[in-house]
Amino acid sequence: RLPALIRAQAEHVWRDDDIRRVTFELEGQTLLVVGYGEIGSALGRKAHALGMSVIGVRRGSSGQRPPELESVGSLEDLPNLLSPADHVAICLPQTPATVGLFSAAVI
Repeated sequence: RLPALIRAQAEHVWRDDDIRRVTFELEGQTLLVVGYGEIGSALGRKAHALGMSVIGVRRGSSGQRPPELESVGSLEDLPNLLSPADHVAICLPQTPATVGLFSAAVI
């Protein structure tokens, strides 16, 4: 409903009913952070503090799982990790390995 809210803003009209339909709580929702490096982990910690379940994707799923993560997977696991996510944050560098990783079909 973002386009309707943008039109209302341009018309200087307050659409309280539209705003109520688009607001939601992050608590209890699931965030998938693809690229769990410095930026991704900072986002993951903040999302966890807001009550979100956080799933991380990083190059290797081995090693110790950070405490804020419900689970961690690798890029190969990405197709299976997308379905439970309410939100996806892409925190990857643009490299030959990451270009084209996401498409309309994947999302």
